[in-house]
Amino acid sequence: MLWQRVGLVLAVLGIAAAAPAGADQPAAASDNAYWLVGSWLCHFRETDDSGTATFTRNDDGSIALKMRYAGKSGRIGEFDDAFRFAASKNSWTWTSTARGVPGFMETATAAPWTSQTWMFEGTRYATVIPQPVSVVGERKVRLENGFRPEQPLRMLFVHLNDASFERDFQEDVRGKWVTTSSSNCARLVTTG
Repeated sequence: MLWQRVGLVLAVLGIAAAAPAGADQPAAASDNAYWLVGSWLCHFRETDDSGTATFTRNDDGSIALKMRYAGKSGRIGEFDDAFRFAASKNSWTWTSTARGVPGFMETATAAPWTSQTWMFEGTRYATVIPQPVSVVGERKVRLENGFRPEQPLRMLFVHLNDASFERDFQEDVRGKWVTTSSSNCARLVTTG
């Protein structure tokens, strides 16, 4: 960002510079989002899959999530999520992409996490874009609610205790929010 470059030049000159009003900053210490940082073992109830979720806090205050899972059927998957806080809006933005599934993206926003439940509301974009050598045009992915390129979405984190949380995904099915995916995650303890 421009203000960061200006700040660097001023720092070299020995002059202090503050970020302009509205610039993105890390979330407040009272925000529970940073509690997620670390590694977790997750179990997906619907599919009986399990996997690891690793949350990493980046230097800019954003959080990266790498979710890897393996199903009992041998199915393997990986998602890359990003959580970014915008101080100017006092809100988090979450985006998720699936490795190997071009055109799939989920994005949503939420207020800071200050209670037991942290709820994001947004959209699942599920138009699969073919590889450049493909002769097949765009196609819509089959969703629980029918064939649609965009679908309203909710993602909820529920703080269960100091060592576990639940993560649920909900979709709007004919005007009702229906949980389509639910996982329980327990913090992995590291010994040093």
